[in-house]
Amino acid sequence: LDKKRKMSEFQIFVCEDDNWYADFLKYQIELNPDFLVKKFLSGKDLISSLHLQPNAITLDYSLPDFNGEDLVEIIKKESPNTEIIIISGQNDISVALNLIKNGVFDYLAKDNDIKERLWNTLLKINKQGKLKEKIEKLSQEVSKKYDFSLH
Repeated sequence: LDKKRKMSEFQIFVCEDDNWYADFLKYQIELNPDFLVKKFLSGKDLISSLHLQPNAITLDYSLPDFNGEDLVEIIKKESPNTEIIIISGQNDISVALNLIKNGVFDYLAKDNDIKERLWNTLLKINKQGKLKEKIEKLSQEVSKKYDFSLH
C-alpha cells in the first residue's frame, strides 16, 4: 500500500479467517471507490500491518490465533485512531456490550443484513474522521492566528 494515500481514500483492513467470507466483505466494501481494502486471514498478519494506521478494521471475533478482546487491546495500543468493527457469528449481547465499552465502534452479527449495516457503519466512521480532521485543522489555524502563550 502506498504510504502517502490520498486524503479521500479511506483505508480498511478486513480480518477474517474464512477466506470466502473475507473476499465477500472485501468485495462489498470496495464497491465504494474511496475505500481501500486490505485482507488478512489471521490476527498475526493483521498485527504486522498495524503500522499502516488504517482508518477502520473489520474484525472476526473468533480467529484461530487470537481472541477478539485480546486483538482489540493490541489494535487500540498500536493504532489508537483506528476504529474497530467486530463481525461475529455469535450474537452475544454481553460480549458486544463489553467490546463497545472497551472502544469498539460497532458489533455486527453475520446475517443477511450485514452488507447494509457494515456500509452504514463505515460511512459513519468516514464522516467522523473527516469532522475530526476539520476540527484539527481549524484548531491549528486558530493557534497560528492567535498566540495565547504568555510572553
